[in-house]
Amino acid sequence: MANVNVESGFERLAQLWELKQWKVEQEGEVVVSQTSQCEKSCVARIDFTHAEIPYECKALVSRPEFMCEHTELFVTLNMEMVRMLSPGDAIVSMKYDTQLDRAVKMLVGQYSQELRFTLRRDFPHEGMTVALLAPPNPGGYMLFPHFTFLSYYIVVQPLDETSQATKVTHFLELPWPSFPSWATVFLHQIAMSEIAWARRFNCTETFEFAKNFYVVLCLQSCPRGTPLLPCHLTSDGAVHVDSFIQDVNSVNVGHYAWVPAQQQGFNFPEYLEQLLQVLGFSAQVYDCLDGRRLVPYHATMLGRDWSRVEESFAKLFRDQRSAYRLMHGGKGAPKVTQVTKPRFLNIWTRQREPVQDDVVEERNTFLNVQETLKVSISGLQMRRAAEYP
Repeated sequence: MANVNVESGFERLAQLWELKQWKVEQEGEVVVSQTSQCEKSCVARIDFTHAEIPYECKALVSRPEFMCEHTELFVTLNMEMVRMLSPGDAIVSMKYDTQLDRAVKMLVGQYSQELRFTLRRDFPHEGMTVALLAPPNPGGYMLFPHFTFLSYYIVVQPLDETSQATKVTHFLELPWPSFPSWATVFLHQIAMSEIAWARRFNCTETFEFAKNFYVVLCLQSCPRGTPLLPCHLTSDGAVHVDSFIQDVNSVNVGHYAWVPAQQQGFNFPEYLEQLLQVLGFSAQVYDCLDGRRLVPYHATMLGRDWSRVEESFAKLFRDQRSAYRLMHGGKGAPKVTQVTKPRFLNIWTRQREPVQDDVVEERNTFLNVQETLKVSISGLQMRRAAEYP
């Protein structure tokens, strides 16, 4: 599986997860299965149980951006961020330069110290989390750690419904048609590194860091259409209008003229970014989290970014609420709240179809957005719809 992309990689993991026949190479540590000869690869499987690390904690600390920021917690992985793609998805660089690494490089030839590190929640089944690590370019190998792989999967799941223990399964695809017996010692080192990490891991303190790494914001209570955007007034009293604004009807509150945001294709993450720009704050706002796409009225951003702008944003949005009531009448007005349980459009992030005009309508007291998504899994197409609350 040298030509790896994210979706084909996760499809591959789904196949491996359902595979029943594994040849036991080393009882209790490494279980090995040889794939078909045409793929010129074999797969090793390693299973662990972490008795003192709850599932949610292990899942959150497995994000690549968290691991890159808190390298002191993962001393066996010298990992640096190259490019952040979205929450739970990044290009990272592995820094290894030991004598053993140089020897491995000479043996395998083409390799990559950069790799795609992607996290996906509720995959391959609900209640699980999987991390995919693969070379970002076709035909490459990955050195991770002190060994070469075509792809690497880490599946995290609760051990059972009653205990706090977590089960972790590693799948490592190796660039040989059959498993070389000499590779067992390297896989044993991976197993020992994982066990040693769990023993020194401070779950309580680290979990607090991890769960506050992102905040999820929710747009609520828009009884008479989209929320309003602030526009600067020119010296002659004119209102500057851009493409995200629905019309030029405006009301003046605070330092701005407020106008309705465009209803067609309204997007809360984009709307939130516009407000942050008005405040002179540049921050990335996302519409997905850990491989799952958020509902259209949710958005996520780094917790440290939100903490820096939260107070200023609250003042600006109070003016927006006042302007909304002044423009439309009544007591109801949009509000933005922080939520601890985000809602998602679909289980896994896939390519979305464009939202058609006929699936956006105003119903009752809010915008009703029927967004159609297709998820193809073994020929089964699943459809999801979400609407604003």
